[in-house]
Amino acid sequence: MYINLRMIDIIMIQARFFVLLLLLTSCSSGTTKTYYVSASGDNKKDGTTAATAWKTISKVNSKKFLPGDSILFRRGDVWRESMTITASGNSGNYITFGSYGSGNRPKIYGSVKLVKWTVFNGNIWVSATNVKDPYSIGRYAAEIFFEETTGDEDISWGHKKKSSITDCVSEYDWTWISNHIYVYSPTDPNTRYTSIEAPQRGIVINLNNKQYITIDGLDVRYSSLANIKEVYPSSKLNGLIIRNCHVAATGTRGSVVGYGLSLWHSNCLIQNNVIHDCGRRSCSFNVDNAVVITITNVTIEGNEFYHGFHTTGPDIGNTGSSTFDNFIIRNNLIWDDPKWDMRDSESVEDAVGIFIGNNNTSTGKFQNFHIYNNIIKNNPFKGIELTGTTSNVNIYNNTFYGYNPTSTEFGAQVYIASTSNGITIKNNVFYDDGLNSVNRYHPCIYMQNGASAVIDYNLYYKVDHTSPILNFAGTYTMSKWDEYKAATGNDIHSPTPADPLFVSYADLHLQNNSPAVSAGTYLGITEDFDGKPYNKDKPSLGAFEKNWLKK
Repeated sequence: MYINLRMIDIIMIQARFFVLLLLLTSCSSGTTKTYYVSASGDNKKDGTTAATAWKTISKVNSKKFLPGDSILFRRGDVWRESMTITASGNSGNYITFGSYGSGNRPKIYGSVKLVKWTVFNGNIWVSATNVKDPYSIGRYAAEIFFEETTGDEDISWGHKKKSSITDCVSEYDWTWISNHIYVYSPTDPNTRYTSIEAPQRGIVINLNNKQYITIDGLDVRYSSLANIKEVYPSSKLNGLIIRNCHVAATGTRGSVVGYGLSLWHSNCLIQNNVIHDCGRRSCSFNVDNAVVITITNVTIEGNEFYHGFHTTGPDIGNTGSSTFDNFIIRNNLIWDDPKWDMRDSESVEDAVGIFIGNNNTSTGKFQNFHIYNNIIKNNPFKGIELTGTTSNVNIYNNTFYGYNPTSTEFGAQVYIASTSNGITIKNNVFYDDGLNSVNRYHPCIYMQNGASAVIDYNLYYKVDHTSPILNFAGTYTMSKWDEYKAATGNDIHSPTPADPLFVSYADLHLQNNSPAVSAGTYLGITEDFDGKPYNKDKPSLGAFEKNWLKK
């Protein structure tokens, strides 16, 4: 009961904190101003009305704003520049970078659009655009990206850069020679794709270690290092809100960089963003051993993360002695594509949905994490991984579905390393469609010797009944359910493993006769993934409450 009440207290404290934070963000003194930026603007004007808007981001970079100021970019416009934030707000008045007008989010791209494609030879096409080699942008490389005609959020990666034109033999093959990009395309690239983008900048939005900043409703893409990033080395910072943004396409697949967000602010809210196709980490809170800081009061909620190559969703890590305290990760959709062939040399098998931990030499601490109401779908490796010195981690009411059918990597839907203690896993649904003969070894929960956890009120199901559902203090398949409970003392109140009966693969709500309905225990979480109230008497398992109308 102590854990449940403590979690309620933390949630209420953070809820009050963010209500106050958002109210303060909207407050401003009489001296604050709103500035406008339009692709058809004029840098010689004052920028204080839509009619006198500035034109370029370089103009924004030249100004030092005051707490409470807002800098708004016109919707539907595109800027191919890097933005550097030059001033901090304060706890009562954030500086906001947002949008105005109607239409699509304002686009801030770290790339050059490749245009005027002509036939070079056969299916090899060359662009007339002069461009630097994307593999030589500072210290880090980036692939080129193809925006498909099915929608500008549908992005295909260029394959690894080829060493010569003759090596380009299939779609998305490309190379760079003498300031021009060559691609293999079955038909005219001018019409086959909405756009082909060549990253030319390391960072698109440089937070510049400024505090009390809001970034709201921007489309940020195509960097080699990170799309939105702090400045190395990490330092103690407060006050950051990133919400309603689209952040995508950075780096190369599986590289040491390529971050959607690279942050270390405390009192931070990451909310309602779409973040995908990041070569390393989608949402990174990582501190190296150069400094020792505490990052606390972080909420990551309502985001969609997909197409991961190292960490698809949040990655909280440390190679030094810093502390990460009081993180809430809730109501996120984290998914990977089961059609991706993980045997492809350009795919990366070790993509994790949520990673929390550090390397073996780190003395950092990860404590008071609350992970609930998330949907983690088709992870290639591990759904949630806890490693290093992790403690008081609550994993509640999540729905885990599927496993990439071509991955041969050892993994789990929840993986707990030996140094993790005080872990509670309750009210979750685990559905794994991996085949033991192909996917090697992939239990729903794997816990190393030395770790400690309280595990109960969960529903497990493996399509391949010969595949283990649990591995700690022994290996147990569904047929050894009673043996597992007797040996471990866990899952005493959990239903017998069975198909959770989702509405469909695409819709993970529960059918009326699902064994997950009314099978849980109330944990102080008031609303499910859809924002509907949990039944306090007999809540359902997973991220969706079936009997939400009952009080």
